[in-house]
Amino acid sequence: CATVPHLSVPSGTALTALLPSDAFAYASIRVAANHRLVSDIIEKSGLKKSIPSTVLDKTSRLFASAQLDAAGKPSFSIVGQGSYPVGLIGFRLDLSGAWKRSATPLPWWQERNGDAQIALPSKSLLMVSNGRLPTMLSNLRNGAPETLSPTIVHAFEASDLSVYFPNVGSNTPLFGKAAARFPIQSFYLSIDARRATPGASEQKTSQTAAIAAEGSAGGTSPAVGTAVPSYHGFAVFKMNSDRDARLFSVVFKLLIASSETGGAIRGFPIPLAGARLSIDGNTIRLQGISVSESELADLLSAVIGGKGGGG
Repeated sequence: CATVPHLSVPSGTALTALLPSDAFAYASIRVAANHRLVSDIIEKSGLKKSIPSTVLDKTSRLFASAQLDAAGKPSFSIVGQGSYPVGLIGFRLDLSGAWKRSATPLPWWQERNGDAQIALPSKSLLMVSNGRLPTMLSNLRNGAPETLSPTIVHAFEASDLSVYFPNVGSNTPLFGKAAARFPIQSFYLSIDARRATPGASEQKTSQTAAIAAEGSAGGTSPAVGTAVPSYHGFAVFKMNSDRDARLFSVVFKLLIASSETGGAIRGFPIPLAGARLSIDGNTIRLQGISVSESELADLLSAVIGGKGGGG
């Protein structure tokens, strides 16, 4: 069995730069602190074969993106950060009859009877996709430029879970018809698990204020948690104009009130009950969002799988 050549990420390069630049959604998940949540996401996304538990246990954070091809079929791309036994994993893939090895542009494996693709360019880097892995490897080898803003990249690296839709349209999964009803330009969600972390509240407060200035965010203040972490955070909707933000802030307030009385909200990927609304230019911010573990698993599995749509 041939050894697997190593290629590390250049110093100063964010792992999000390795993802395809034409994605409609990006996500980041801290694995070690949210292992059960991540396992549920992978199960619901149908990625269990691509990212088995033995690999997940070696992963500290996952960065993911979802794309649509010319036919409208969704594809996913994932970059894992961790500590991987590259030689052992490569050896097992070579021995398995379910995977076929390729060497262009760098060594990687293709599922023989499926679309899954996997590569381990270095001991700290995992790449998984269902069609875009050659593009990701090319980004690594050629040093593709970062397409996300530094603020978004920082937020992705800081929070437990982040989701970013840079360009929301009527064909964007999870939003669907809601994008036509609401002039939403982009959407950002930042969620953290609340745990007992003395002294962390003040640090998180200053970090959140700095990131929110760009219409994005990177975390919430942790608090005393339970055996099952509670997930809390905020969302940022950037509208097409200041006027749209003012007009639709009224609609958002009605949706929040409706959700608090048990009314269903179709076409929105997050629960709004208890949210506090503020406006800054063309940006609507919803603070105090509470999301259950199952709701987060449904959201992230839909993002990675490119599924879902508004009603």
